[in-house]
Order: sequence, then structure tokens, then C-alpha cells
Amino acid sequence: MFKNIFFDFDGTLFDTVFPICEALNLTLKHFKISRNYDVKQTKRFIGKGSQILLKKALKNVNYKEEDIKNVLKFYIATQFKTHRKKCDPFNGIKETLKVLKAKKINLFIVTNKPRKILEPIIEKNLKNYFKEIISFDDVLTPKPSPEGCEYLIKKYRLKKEEIIFVGDSRVDQETAKNANLKFACCTYGYDDYSKIKIADKKFYINEPKELLKLF
Repeated sequence: MFKNIFFDFDGTLFDTVFPICEALNLTLKHFKISRNYDVKQTKRFIGKGSQILLKKALKNVNYKEEDIKNVLKFYIATQFKTHRKKCDPFNGIKETLKVLKAKKINLFIVTNKPRKILEPIIEKNLKNYFKEIISFDDVLTPKPSPEGCEYLIKKYRLKKEEIIFVGDSRVDQETAKNANLKFACCTYGYDDYSKIKIADKKFYINEPKELLKLF
């Protein structure tokens, strides 16, 4: 029986693709890069953190490695602004978390999102739900490395068979595999879930409240 959940953030708890897309296009415009991405295209870039997202968005654009640092800095600052304008949990997330908390399930977040962006969103929308949050800034190697998961397991003396990792991407599935944890796929998120193979269909979560069937 599961007693602990490790949640991804983008595409799992919060619908963040619109502020991410807006921040990306504002960044490209600022640096006079003649590209513009829609939401569908932006979804393909999400999962491995801001730096990888930018590298995907800038594919075949001539730039020096040192330049990406300036672009990344501007992008993260812009994300902070766009996320503050509109960034909401998916419908049903808050209600589902309330039920899980009532069942004494320990809730954690393991994400590749920077803490600067993450914390104000959690504080505003889902304060006091999570036992601990591991962000991009808290690890040496982000997902799909199991570092964040292993840290939580060791700190709270958790049993792996009592943990489920809940995410929406192949990166999340790989993270769970690397940490030797069960994985549940949120099909309402951003990745192409048809490429995420799970033998037991009950581990496909089509809407947040379906997560409760595992508890």
C-alpha cells in the first residue's frame, strides 16, 4: 500500500504551459531571435528544466555556450513574472490533495523547476500540503537522476515499496525507474502519454481525482 507520493510539478499539479510559452517568446523577442512558439510546440520542450528547454527552442540557432547563461537568466526572471500573472492547479488537484492528506498520505514534490518560481506558486495555491519540495536548485543532478528522490527516501526513512512517483512525462517515468519506484502517468499533462508504457492500466491517471483509486 502506498503511503507517500512524489509529485512532478509542471503538467502534473499545475497547468504551467501558458506562462512558460509566454516567457519563452518574450525571451526570444528580447534577444532578437526570430522564432515564436505556440503552446503545442512548447509542451514538447518541458520536462528537463529551463536550460534544456532553451537549448531545444534554440536548436540550429548560432550562439555561444556562454550566451545561453544570459538568455537563461532573462528567461527565468521573465518566467517569474508570467507565472505570477496566471498559474493555477489543474481542476481537481486541490480536492484530491485534501483527500490524500486526510488519509495521512505524505506528499512531496520533485521537480526540475527553479525554487524562485516554484515557491510563490505553492504559497499562493497549495500552502501546507507538501512535507518537502525538491527543486532544480536543491540537487546536483536534476531529473531523470534519482538524486532528489533518494534524498527524500533517506531523510524521511521511507520504504520504496510504499512510494509512488506521479508525473506526466517520460522524464518522470525514467526518474521513477532510476529510483526503483512505482510510477503513475498523468495523461492530462504535456507529454505524449501513448509513448509511456505501463503494464497495469490503473496507473494511468486521466484526471486528478483518479489518483485516489490507488489509495
